[in-house]
Amino acid sequence: MPSNFACLGFVRDPLHEDELFALLDRAFHLSRRLGVGLDGAHVHRWAGEDGSVLVVEVDGAGGVVGVTPSLVGRPGVRLADLRRVSVDVVTATALGPDQEPVAPLAVDLEERRFLDTHEAAADASVVALGRDVALADADAERTVHSYGVGDGVARVPQQDAGRARLTGTVLAVQERRNELTDLPYRVARVDTVLGEVDLALAVPGPEPVVGDVLTGEVYLVGSVPALLPT
Repeated sequence: MPSNFACLGFVRDPLHEDELFALLDRAFHLSRRLGVGLDGAHVHRWAGEDGSVLVVEVDGAGGVVGVTPSLVGRPGVRLADLRRVSVDVVTATALGPDQEPVAPLAVDLEERRFLDTHEAAADASVVALGRDVALADADAERTVHSYGVGDGVARVPQQDAGRARLTGTVLAVQERRNELTDLPYRVARVDTVLGEVDLALAVPGPEPVVGDVLTGEVYLVGSVPALLPT
């Protein structure tokens, strides 16, 4: 099962700590400062020409307190009732075309340090890091099961509560190379019950084509630029 970082070409698995620390140091020094979070953490964001993203959070002494691998994505999901329920996890409700609630989910949000509660609906880009994804039957139902929530109510969140099981239809596929490492990875735009999400896949790995149905375990990362400080 590939790591979240391998899904975006940041590392080759198995993950080595020394390699990861060197990568974070390089990304941090090339990053843009987004601001200071509600808890005092300084949030920095690096984005490559390929679209890969690293959000690095540091404390006042410069120690790393959080890292989120992500992707520059197009908004494709409408989220409401965003609530930060732990250091790493935000719960939200995905809305359908008529603004009706579709599914609850837990997501690792790029802007989580700036969030307490945001009840109004907002456009979001959602990235699914493909940990264990495979082709499904063509008639498989589009579904999502977010492990971080149960029956629409947030459970006691775990560090890995952004995990979900997701099924959707491939709309487009791109082959990319991570700007920092030159390692390949693959991005599929997928139509899901949440809306359109970007599924990032490690190489070697699944090689979907347009029209395929994919299903499996992913790690959800979101971005809601409206939450950034002005």
